Amino acid sequence: MDSPFLGMLGVELVELRQDWCVLELEVHPRHCNRRGTLHGGMISALLDAGCVYAAITLNDESALAGGATVMLSVNFTSEAQSGTRIRVEALVERRGRGITFCSGRLLGPEGDLIAASHCAVKVYRAPE
Repeated sequence: MDSPFLGMLGVELVELRQDWCVLELEVHPRHCNRRGTLHGGMISALLDAGCVYAAITLNDESALAGGATVMLSVNFTSEAQSGTRIRVEALVERRGRGITFCSGRLLGPEGDLIAASHCAVKVYRAPE
């Protein structure tokens, strides 16, 4: 994974292909709030990262230069405890000229929905 931030958090890139990204994380106490559940900021960061990776991936061999989130909406539906493994699945819904629209789901170990997101990503193309 080429992101120092995600590497520091322990995020694993599981699958990456055109319009699709899967990330996983083993939840540790450092990822949690005072109640011992996954922090909302971590949930948002994971969904954001999954959506950006999906948005900038064109196919198995190429990627766009990068992307930046211009809008992120997260609905929190459940919680994840320390010691569980969670999974982000992110999908491109539509590509525009400069903005790509994505959705993401954060799932618990049994596939239960923890949070869902909608994201708009400004895509940067590599100079020709």
